[in-house]
Amino acid sequence: MGRPWPRDFECARRNFELADQGSIPAAAYNLGLFAQAGIGGAVDLDAAETWFRKAAAHEGSALDYEIGRLLLHRNKNVQEAIDLLLPNADEGSPIAAYVLLRFCRENPDCNLTPINIAELEKQLAELTPQLKNDLAWGLGCDALSDAEDGRYAVQLIKSMPAKEKVTWIVLDTLAAAYARAGDFAKAVSAQKKAIGLIPETEIRVRRLIFEERLERYESGRPWDLPY
Repeated sequence: MGRPWPRDFECARRNFELADQGSIPAAAYNLGLFAQAGIGGAVDLDAAETWFRKAAAHEGSALDYEIGRLLLHRNKNVQEAIDLLLPNADEGSPIAAYVLLRFCRENPDCNLTPINIAELEKQLAELTPQLKNDLAWGLGCDALSDAEDGRYAVQLIKSMPAKEKVTWIVLDTLAAAYARAGDFAKAVSAQKKAIGLIPETEIRVRRLIFEERLERYESGRPWDLPY
């Protein structure tokens, strides 16, 4: 995964598989992400669901979002997905709130009550700058996100206070959001600014990861992992 550099995602995937055989709980979660995004191998959403459910058996509700998000994306077991995501949102997860609201906007027969919807909308309307960045990053680097999600993420960053949206961490998020929206020229520009602002005290691998993302944006590809 990058220590030592360069990264080798195919090797990482093989070793996560070995770790899973050794009953390391975190391995299944990472294999779910890899299968969902086609990292180190082919995209396989059936396998992603299997891995996430296996991880959930160890991690409990920590995987509710991943499973619910994937199910809604596939329009599969919709009620189960809503039942997984709604408590997540109620506990303060803005990305769960956003995913539910978008699904119900596009599927008027979803069974969220008007009170549920009003509460979710209120949650998104009252996000702190930190939560805006977290939500924008979650959407920008999610392989299941589309251009609409990317545009929403961009607007989240643009709505932040002027001083907070020009930090290297937020610019990195903005670049991921632009890439998800399909605006790779702006993604490249934002990522270059982020790289230029990385403090000298940051570890070398951080800069290498930022440069890796820049290469993806320059080649017209979004970033598909949350790390």
